[in-house]
Amino acid sequence: MTTSMLSTGKPEEPNKQRMKADALKQDWKSILDGIADMITVHDGDFNISYANKTAEKILGLPSLNGKKVKCHKYYHGKNSPIDGCPGCKCIETGKPAEFKLFEPHLNMFLEIKTSPQFNDKNKLTGLIHIARDVTAPMQTEEELKKHRVELMKLVEERTAELTVSNELLGQEIIDRRQAEQLLRASEKKYRDLYDNAPDMYHSLDKNKIITDCNETEARMLGCKKEEIIGRPLADFFDEESKKLLEKDFPRLKREKTLINVERTFVRRDGTTFPAIINVFAEFNDKGELVGARAIARDISEIKKDRDARKLAEAEVVRSSQLAAVGELAAGIAHEINNPVNGILNYAQILANKSWPGSKEQDITKRIIKESDRIANIVKNLLSFTRYTDSEKIRVHLSDLLSEVLALTRTQLGKEGIKLKVNMPQGLPVVSVIPWQIEQVFLNIISNARYALNQKYQAAHDEKIFEITGEKVAVDRSRYVRIIFHDRGVGIPAGVVDKVMNPFFSTKPANIGTGLGLSVSHGIIGNHGGRISVESVKDEFTKVILELPVEK
Repeated sequence: MTTSMLSTGKPEEPNKQRMKADALKQDWKSILDGIADMITVHDGDFNISYANKTAEKILGLPSLNGKKVKCHKYYHGKNSPIDGCPGCKCIETGKPAEFKLFEPHLNMFLEIKTSPQFNDKNKLTGLIHIARDVTAPMQTEEELKKHRVELMKLVEERTAELTVSNELLGQEIIDRRQAEQLLRASEKKYRDLYDNAPDMYHSLDKNKIITDCNETEARMLGCKKEEIIGRPLADFFDEESKKLLEKDFPRLKREKTLINVERTFVRRDGTTFPAIINVFAEFNDKGELVGARAIARDISEIKKDRDARKLAEAEVVRSSQLAAVGELAAGIAHEINNPVNGILNYAQILANKSWPGSKEQDITKRIIKESDRIANIVKNLLSFTRYTDSEKIRVHLSDLLSEVLALTRTQLGKEGIKLKVNMPQGLPVVSVIPWQIEQVFLNIISNARYALNQKYQAAHDEKIFEITGEKVAVDRSRYVRIIFHDRGVGIPAGVVDKVMNPFFSTKPANIGTGLGLSVSHGIIGNHGGRISVESVKDEFTKVILELPVEK
């Protein structure tokens, strides 16, 4: 380059180009030093050639200044690589790898991601090693949120600066190839961090169309990136989340950020998973919302643990209620039986002495009818508190169901209810007290009849009651499952979890006692089985029984 070229504003000297590249490299070092994860770069001989501040502090690394120290000494306190070394596998396969392990040397659980590095000749020269302390994820959650916000801000700032740098570099001729190579290397490091982050990242335009996403999001959704970019975000949400999305953007425009928003994603295969999303708005110079960037984290395991605790707590409450009602029922049932029997006997004497068709006989029959109702309630109370010591026998549930349907099939037909029964041949044998299981079947069939007759006063194409049997495996144990499915009035969402509580009923007070499903729950539980209810108001109700197979 000549002096005259400098005076005419032509491209600058190579020395200045290198200074700019060094400055850019220093900027990236500053970004990496601000990340809370341990980031180290290793060569093929397990030497640490670079470490960010977090790695230096946690690993107790000396100042490198060109020195190279063995990674296994500081990560594992060993003089040679450990068995199952994450870096070894990455170098061996030349592919990214992920690991979770407990490291006694650091006294922490680590989540490790390793990515290979290649030179221009596609020769493996080392790897990028990202390690995260997940010993106390809940305690560090707030710090991670802050880190993600800062990272997004830094990425936006650096992207703007890179755009300016690209414009300047486009005007330069000398050393252009070297400058472009340095820039590509810097961008690749950023993209590696972006794509291999443990969280999902995506960008949206103002129409909620996905303009970019990282590899983590593509993997979580079971798609390729090119199958995601250009599509509406709503394509990857369930129905409820789609409705909420329409409200999110107006709210985002007002509040600038949406923090800890829970939404449900839908994978390519149709399965779903819940996620916590943090969304950051993007505005133009006129203050108009032009897009958004979002970070999402899968919380399936967290929700699973939370839901399991809720189920356990509900079962404890229900057991306490059953025990309390059992004590009450046992105390009062015998006190009620004696006077009721007396009323029945005296009423029967009056009925025998009354003229047929007389007013006196009509009244005594009413007394006998209502007394019988009281006696049945007392009987149910006693059944609720304890069961007879009947001996269990080995039976096919299809045989017990056939006996019950022989008693109820005619009534179902008179009421216009279409009965569909599918009990496959060869269902395993179960060991039960037959009359108790038949009582459960009768209770469920009675509830289904009531629900169908409430919805359809006469015969109807949708007035259907289906009973289906199947064998299933739950927690490595085998069960026979029977599903009673009616298309009746259903149960409101707010009370589905209460239908097995003692004395709770969705029927009018003069029709139901609220003991049918409670008694059934106790019977099935005493047989080592489970009973559950699924329902949607005005659509259907499913009662699901599972009884263990005789071993």
